[in-house]
Amino acid sequence: MPTFADVGAILDGALAGFRTKNGRDPDLSVHLDNIGWGTKAELLASAAFGLPLIEPGKIGNGQGAQTNLAMALRTGVPGLPRMPYGGPYLSDDKIDTIIQWIDDNVPD
Repeated sequence: MPTFADVGAILDGALAGFRTKNGRDPDLSVHLDNIGWGTKAELLASAAFGLPLIEPGKIGNGQGAQTNLAMALRTGVPGLPRMPYGGPYLSDDKIDTIIQWIDDNVPD
């Protein structure tokens, strides 16, 4: 069962990959909301373009793949490109780990 530490490490890895590819940190302010994953509470409160990354009603009931976070990482949400914008993108197995964490009721 994945934990928040696993999810945080995956998201940190995505950020590190972006830094390596682009030689800079991404500008998270373009998302118009607060995004972060320093704590589980911060991730659960994060939003982008007015959309919560993890909708509370989709936690723990097999709907993790339909969360904005999972869709943004896998394909992009309607009208917005796949994240992190321009890549490198997370592998399906890493995205599946995040989805499993959401489906497992976001354990610590």
